Amino acid sequence: MSEARITLIIPTMNRPDFLIRLLRYYRTLDFQGCICIGDSSDTANVERTKSAIKKVQDKLNIIYREYPRTDISECLVRLIELAPTPYAAFVADDDFLVPSSLE
Repeated sequence: MSEARITLIIPTMNRPDFLIRLLRYYRTLDFQGCICIGDSSDTANVERTKSAIKKVQDKLNIIYREYPRTDISECLVRLIELAPTPYAAFVADDDFLVPSSLE
């Protein structure tokens, strides 16, 4: 992978289907940035998300952290601290940013 210039910050809670769809989208587009996921889900949904990440981790640069019982604002703060790139963008787990527009 080329050097990432942007990190997508994605908080999620009990919505693995949306997150899985989003990861498939970025995998299909060969997204070269970093994807930082903060998961505040219950145990069953965390396991679904982890399983989905395993399927795409060879194609995407993903940083995944569990933040149980954490609200979105606290999750965002923690994720921003993890961003390894000069730029970051917030993405809701049910939204899409077009990588070519980010460049």
